[in-house]
Amino acid sequence: MNRLQKISKQPNYDVEASAFSKFIMFIFFISYIYLVFFEGGDPSGWIKATFFFFVGLFISGVLIAMPLFLLKKIFPKFSILINLLAIIITFLITRFFFLWLLA
Repeated sequence: MNRLQKISKQPNYDVEASAFSKFIMFIFFISYIYLVFFEGGDPSGWIKATFFFFVGLFISGVLIAMPLFLLKKIFPKFSILINLLAIIITFLITRFFFLWLLA
């Protein structure tokens, strides 16, 4: 059994993975709100911004949270550092795609 299989077999894996995914989605939400009010957005209206919000919530919960959660489980000593890195990465990715797609 490899290391990832061992991690996924832990009894509290689902609860911790869900909590971390919700944490990343919350950071995405805060980043999105900041960007809407302070960075501007699409002058054509709120439809694209709303679509970006819902798609971004799903994508951030899967594509950002999953690898970082696995890093936390593989390197538990660096959990705090990985949390800080998760906040920074989520904000930067959200900002990049927001400005690229909506500004």
